Amino acid sequence: MRFLTLPWQKLLSVSLIMVLCSLPIFAETAPSGVSITNQADVTWSGTDNSFQSDHSNIAQIKVASVVVGNEAEIRFLAPTLDIKRSGNTPNFSSDADFVDAPFYQLDNGFVFQGSDAYTPGRDGVYIEVDSTGLNADANTAELHFVTISSPTGDSLRVAVLETGPNTGVFRSIRAVRLSTTERGNGADCPANASDVNTVTVNYDVVEQSCVLQSSAGGSLAASINDPGVGVILTDSALIDPLGIVFDSANNIPVIGATVTIRNDDGSIAENPVTGNPYAPQITMADGRYQFPFLYPQDATHTGRYYLHVVPPANYSFPSSVPAITLVGNFARQVGSFSYGINGQDGVVNSGIFTLLVTSPDLVADIPLDPDTTGKLSIEKSVSRAQVSIGDFLTYSIKINNSYDPKLFATKLNDQLPYGFRYVSGTAFLDGKKIAEPVGAPGPNLV
Repeated sequence: MRFLTLPWQKLLSVSLIMVLCSLPIFAETAPSGVSITNQADVTWSGTDNSFQSDHSNIAQIKVASVVVGNEAEIRFLAPTLDIKRSGNTPNFSSDADFVDAPFYQLDNGFVFQGSDAYTPGRDGVYIEVDSTGLNADANTAELHFVTISSPTGDSLRVAVLETGPNTGVFRSIRAVRLSTTERGNGADCPANASDVNTVTVNYDVVEQSCVLQSSAGGSLAASINDPGVGVILTDSALIDPLGIVFDSANNIPVIGATVTIRNDDGSIAENPVTGNPYAPQITMADGRYQFPFLYPQDATHTGRYYLHVVPPANYSFPSSVPAITLVGNFARQVGSFSYGINGQDGVVNSGIFTLLVTSPDLVADIPLDPDTTGKLSIEKSVSRAQVSIGDFLTYSIKINNSYDPKLFATKLNDQLPYGFRYVSGTAFLDGKKIAEPVGAPGPNLV
């Protein structure tokens, strides 16, 4: 207690501010009905130097119920591997029938050899929202809509139904088919799904309104406004991840390259659904190969793989061009995995990658080196046949390319003779002044 000495007959007005600590009570309410009391004491001395005291009345407040937290999440789902193998569709209300989707396939007519044709119930898009904020009625399984969109600009409103009264878990009631040609145009999936009393769950039916136009190599986006957390929940998923086999000299896609994905023991990787080995992929004019569905690392699978390429004529694999050069010059997605089992540095097994359940996809472009033997010629000439100390002279270097495509990122290295120095501002290319060469004033110029 703090003692104050006050002049007689003065009124003391003291404002007390009480701060209540925020306790880490998650998704619960603070205890209600608790009373907090407070009383002030004051003492003073009168003109006769005697001490006196008094008490205030008792001030009382009651703690009200306050919601102090909420959690929410949206995610893309896929049926479990066991469900896919069985040929059945998942049970809407069973958490055990769904896993996070590694990526989605397109219904584009392409089928990996060793795989089955596309079916929406097995290969389509499923969505789940976990939110207490969307669970407004504890006695009813409620209905909401999630918006999904694709890189083509197409979108779809997907109905998500609560798996039961007061569960706070909402799942899509149809599987969404990804098409290269058909569009959703912002429609509802399924159509006329606004009445919670009439909607039904059916993953076996191919719903015409549940289609979204998409493109390989892009990603889907899902969003819903959650009032519980006051933010828009979002998630994303890859669509048919793919890489491109390209010419390391000019960035042009390479046709006729044979790409296989192999286990770390050298055997061909197999389709987890059918158990059949994946057939090699031969690149077409766009140089593309698709990354298939593989076993991630688990108790029975190492999840370790590498890329292997048999190049077409006049190309070699792995490339000798560093990844950093190709990323910088061509903006390709090139890493150690793009160079086969021993990586870009030739270190044994350094090109093997591990697929995890949390990140079971890989996008890797693959460079191939063209055979330019005899296709490039270089000729160097000098402006004077005889010079004295302090003289100036000009060196000219002519490069001729008889290789059909253009060559990019070409570098010229020149070493000046002993005692020579480059003169600043005298570098020209095809008659036009260019930046100073690296290494100026010499002797090694690039």
